[in-house]
Amino acid sequence: MEDVRWPAEQLEEHRLEVSNRIRNLFWTVSGDYDIEFEPDTEKYVYSKQTVLYEAVKQGAFARYFDQKKLGMYLMKKIHFSAGEDMLLPLAGLCMDAAVNRFIIRERLGTKEIREQAFGELEKAEEEQISDNAVNGLYDLMSSYGYYGGTMFFYGDMKGDDMQSSYNSGRTCNRCYLYDHRSTSLNAGYLWGRPFYIIRNAWNVINAIDDGKVQGSEQRLKELKGEAMTIMALCQFDLTRCFGYPYTKDKGAGWGAPIVDHAITLDENPPRSTVAKDYEFIISTLEEAIPLMSTSKNNSRMNAYAARALLSRIYLYHDDNEKAFQMASNLIEEVEGNGMYRLYTRDEYVPAWDLKNTFGTESLFEIANSTDDNGGRSSLAYLMHWNGYREIFATQKFVDELLSDPDDIRCLLLEKNVYNKNDVWWLKKWPGTDATTPSFENNYVIFRLSEVYLNAAEAGVKIGGASAVKGLNYLNAIVQRANPAKEVTAAEYTLDRVLEERSKELIGEGHRFFDMLRNGKTIVRKGGYHLPGIVEEIDWDYYKCVLPIPTDQFTFSPDMEQNPGYTKN
Repeated sequence: MEDVRWPAEQLEEHRLEVSNRIRNLFWTVSGDYDIEFEPDTEKYVYSKQTVLYEAVKQGAFARYFDQKKLGMYLMKKIHFSAGEDMLLPLAGLCMDAAVNRFIIRERLGTKEIREQAFGELEKAEEEQISDNAVNGLYDLMSSYGYYGGTMFFYGDMKGDDMQSSYNSGRTCNRCYLYDHRSTSLNAGYLWGRPFYIIRNAWNVINAIDDGKVQGSEQRLKELKGEAMTIMALCQFDLTRCFGYPYTKDKGAGWGAPIVDHAITLDENPPRSTVAKDYEFIISTLEEAIPLMSTSKNNSRMNAYAARALLSRIYLYHDDNEKAFQMASNLIEEVEGNGMYRLYTRDEYVPAWDLKNTFGTESLFEIANSTDDNGGRSSLAYLMHWNGYREIFATQKFVDELLSDPDDIRCLLLEKNVYNKNDVWWLKKWPGTDATTPSFENNYVIFRLSEVYLNAAEAGVKIGGASAVKGLNYLNAIVQRANPAKEVTAAEYTLDRVLEERSKELIGEGHRFFDMLRNGKTIVRKGGYHLPGIVEEIDWDYYKCVLPIPTDQFTFSPDMEQNPGYTKN
C-alpha cells in the first residue's frame, strides 16, 4: 500500500482517501466486500503500521474464522461486567495469534508491517507514561480550589455581574465580600495549587528533554508544548491574582515568584515584578505553541487553545497590536479550515446543556465526570436553583441584558423568588434538568467567542484598519445574540466592548479582571446586594489583589507582602 501519511492538520482533507484505502486492504484480505469495517483514521496520523496491520488482522480473521460469533461472545462478556479496557486488547492478541501464521505466508510484506506495528505499540506504551503525566496536570487543575470553581468565583464574584445570595462562608461568598487575609486567603488554592502544577510540569519537561521517556519525536514535542502551556497558564493566574494589573504601573509592582526550572521542595524563589512575570509567561507560550498539535484533543489544550490564551495575555500586558494579530489570525485560520466556529443563534442556548460538551467553539474545557468532580463545592451546584442557590446575577447585569428581550442570551437567565425578591440565576452550568443540579459539568476555559472579543477590544484601542476589523468581530457576537442589532463605528468604544464581554462571558471568570486591567471602577450598589459589602473597587483598593499567605513567610521570611496586608 502506498505511503499516504499526512500531518495531523492535513488529516481532515485526506480522511476519506485514507479511510477508503484501509477499507480496501481489509476487503482484499477478507475476500468479502460486504463486511463493514471502520478504520481508525485518527490513529493513522501517529501509528500508521498499527492501523494497517489491524486491517490485515481483522480481514484475515473474517476470512478464516466466524467474526460474528466472536463479536457476540465479547458483547456478552462486557454485558456481564467484564472490563472492556482489558478484554478488547486481549481479544486482539488472540486474533493475532490465530491468523498471523496464515497471513504471513499468503501476503508478502505482512510480516514487516506486523513487526513495525508491534514496535509502534511498544513506543506508544512509553509515550503513555508522559501522556499520563500531562493528564495528571489537567487533573490537578480541575480541583475545586482552582478551575473546578475558585478561578471562576474569583473572576466573577469580585466584579459587578454576579453576587452571593447570603453569607455562607464558602469561597464564592468570601470572594464576593473581598474577605481576604494573609492568615486566611479565602480564595481556594490559588497560591499553592498553581505552584504545585508548575513544579510537576517542569518534571515532565525535564523527563522529555533528558530522554527519560521514549516515544516519537513529534509526540514528545506535543507533550512538552502542553506542559509548557499549562505552566504558562498557572504563572499567569498567579500574576493576575497576586500582582496589580500591568496597566497600572507598567508592571513595576510585585507579582509572583517565577519558577523557571524544576525546583526542590526546600527551594523558594523570590517574588518577581509583574513585568518580569509577563516576560516569562509570554516567552514560554511563544516557545510552546510551535511544538503543539493542532488536532482536537477534548479536555486537553492544543495549539489553538494556547494561541487563545496568548491573545488574552497580550491584552492583559497592554500589547494590543500583538493581541489583535494573535486573535485575528486564529479566527481567520479556523474559519478557513473549519476546526472551530462560533455557535449559531439556534445552537447557543443548547450548547450549554450538561451533555453538550466540547462544542464547536470550545477551545479548551475542564472535563468532569460522575465519579470525578467537585461535588457540592462545584461551580454548577453552587449556582443551581435546586443546589445551594448561592450565586445570582446582579440586578445591574439583569437590567442590562433584559433591556433587549430578543437577545438570545436572555434565555440563559431564569427568574425565581428569593427572600421575597425577584432574582435571576444563570443557566450556563445547568444540571441534569431544570430541577436537578449536577456535579459533573465541564467548565470552559477558552472559547472562540472570547477570541472575537479579544480582537474587538484590541482593535478599538489600536484604531485604524484594526478598528475596522475589530468592529466586525464585535458585531459577529452582537448579531449572533440578536440579528437585528448592530454596533456602529460611532458606538464602537472600549466601554461598548466591555459591555459585550460582560453579556457574553458572564459566569466564565472574566468581569473582575476585565474592569481592573482597563482602569475601570467596579460599582456594586442597589438591587439585592448584601448589606455592608465593598461598593466601589478600583486598582487602588488593596484587596483587589490577594495577600501572600502567612505560611509562605515561614519559608521565605524576606518575601514582600502586598500593601495593606500583614505577614501574620
